[in-house]
Amino acid sequence: MTKDCPENWPQDTVCKTWELDEVKIGWVISWQVVTQAQWDIYARMTDENGKVYFDKMRCDLHAGFLSEGIDVNAGGHLKLTIGVPRTSRGIHGPVASGNLHNDEGDKVVGGYWLLSQEAGSDQDYNDVSACVMGWANRG
Repeated sequence: MTKDCPENWPQDTVCKTWELDEVKIGWVISWQVVTQAQWDIYARMTDENGKVYFDKMRCDLHAGFLSEGIDVNAGGHLKLTIGVPRTSRGIHGPVASGNLHNDEGDKVVGGYWLLSQEAGSDQDYNDVSACVMGWANRG
């Protein structure tokens, strides 16, 4: 198990962790994690205070939700960890993130963080996709 893998995941899991700095403490957050893979895909989102927003696994050749939800980022510095079996080709693919601004463009009112990852050899980048959005709870 790599240092980034949660202890409750299988020992032969290879993990990668991203920090979702665009999503600020106190913001309302929503997420969707979708998988389509022939092996177990694990996903876990936590904050720096140890709150676990989700910790789930899915294995299915048909696309479907591994997790979706809404909450308040109470602990700051969100982290998303994805894990796949060591027998796969690891995790790789694009990540995009940024801020959402008000109409005038002078105030950040939210943030987004997206990924589309591949764990096999077919390069279709559909093994795991995630979208995390955050927006100011108050003006």
